[in-house]
Amino acid sequence: MVRLLVCFLFALLTGHTAALAATTKAKQAKAQPLALSCAPSKFKSMAHTVHHPVERMRSSLAWLKARNSICTMEEKLFIRSNLGHWLGSALTAEIESALD
Repeated sequence: MVRLLVCFLFALLTGHTAALAATTKAKQAKAQPLALSCAPSKFKSMAHTVHHPVERMRSSLAWLKARNSICTMEEKLFIRSNLGHWLGSALTAEIESALD
């Protein structure tokens, strides 16, 4: 009987500690700033979710300017080769020059 009580208390305390650790990790993850990524898939997703061409042009330009220094040459070339498909009528010379 004592053994069962000890096992129950141990399980109870261990479960509570694990829950506290999980909430602490979640709070730390929220507190850390998100690192910028230059993944072409993120650019494509952003371009496909903005319908209005002017808004799509502005958000694309802001995305490219914010990540220009961290993008590799391969990522820039891949994005540049797909700009017409992803941006459509929102493609401007300013956006193309942002990839230089």
